[in-house]
Amino acid sequence: MKLIAEQVKSLREKKQELLQKREEYLKYFKSLEKTDMENIGHGFCIDSQVEANLHKNYVEYDEIVNTLKESEFVTKRNFNAIDIGTRFTIKFDEDDIETGLLTEKIAFVNPNREFVSLDSDLGKALLGKKEGETVSYIVSATGRRLSVTIDEIDKIKEHYEHFINEVPYSRRGSSKLKDQCFGDERVVITSSQKEIMEEELEKYSYVKHNSTATYKKNNLEKLLKKAVVKIPDGDTIGIGSKVKVLLQDKNGSYEREFEMIQRAYSTEIESQYVERISSFGNALYGLRKGESFRFKRGNQIYSGIVLSIENENEKKRVK
Repeated sequence: MKLIAEQVKSLREKKQELLQKREEYLKYFKSLEKTDMENIGHGFCIDSQVEANLHKNYVEYDEIVNTLKESEFVTKRNFNAIDIGTRFTIKFDEDDIETGLLTEKIAFVNPNREFVSLDSDLGKALLGKKEGETVSYIVSATGRRLSVTIDEIDKIKEHYEHFINEVPYSRRGSSKLKDQCFGDERVVITSSQKEIMEEELEKYSYVKHNSTATYKKNNLEKLLKKAVVKIPDGDTIGIGSKVKVLLQDKNGSYEREFEMIQRAYSTEIESQYVERISSFGNALYGLRKGESFRFKRGNQIYSGIVLSIENENEKKRVK
C-alpha cells in the first residue's frame, strides 16, 4: 500500500495514543494485584472489559506497526494530474463543489478530512485526470451515473504535509548555518528520530533491493549506532526540545508544536519537526519561553513568540 505523509502522521500519532492507553490499562491491572480479591466482587465484569480493551489495544498497535513497515511512502506529489497525494477541487453536475485528497486507501485517517480513496468509484474516475477535464462514473452502490469536472489541482506545496527529506539537503539551510551546526561533522539524533529510522529500516525487508535502497539501508544502520542526544536540561530551546510557538505570516496567526532536531535523516514530517539548520530552527535555537523571533523562508517573512518549551527538567517537574 502507498501512504502519503498525512496518513503516516496520523498512524504515528495513533500509535503513540495506543501506547499511552496501554500504560493506563497495565497500571490498572497492577493496582489489582495489591487489592484483596475478596473485596473486588462486582468489579469482575469491569476487569473483563478492561482486559478485552487491552487485547484490542495490542491488535490495533500491531496493525499500525505492520502497515508502516510494509507500505511505500509517497515522497513526490503530482501537481499536473490527479494522483495519490494530489489535492483537488471538483464540480458536480448540480454545481456542488467538493475538495479532496487522493489516497490509495482510507487507512487510519479522519474521514471528515475529505480523503478520497483510489478504490472508490470517484477515486478510480479521477486518477490521472487534469484540470478542466470532465469525467463520468457510476456509483456502484446505487447504479447512478454522475459527472464531475476537475475544477482545480492544488499546486501550493505548503498546503500539504510532507517529509522533510523531500526537499534536497542543499536547499534546507544556508551553507553558513550548516557550517555552524556541523563544523565538527557530528551526527546528532533524538530518541524519536531513532524510532523513525528503525521503522524505515524494517521496511527494507519488504522492498526490492537496488543500489539506492542498499545505500540507504547501510546509511541507516550506521546512524542507528550513534548515541541518542540527551534532552536539554535548561530552559532554552536545544536539540530534542519540544516547543510550542505562535507563528504569524501574511495569512494570519496560528500555533505550532514540534521537536527541534539537528537535521532530518529519514522520514521526519515537517509539521512535527524543525531542523536546526533551517532558517526557522536557527531563529529559535537558544530562545526561552516568551521570547520573540523573526525569520525569512523563500520570499515569506515570519515572526512569532515562544509559548512553551518542554525539556528534561520540565519532564521531571511534571512527574
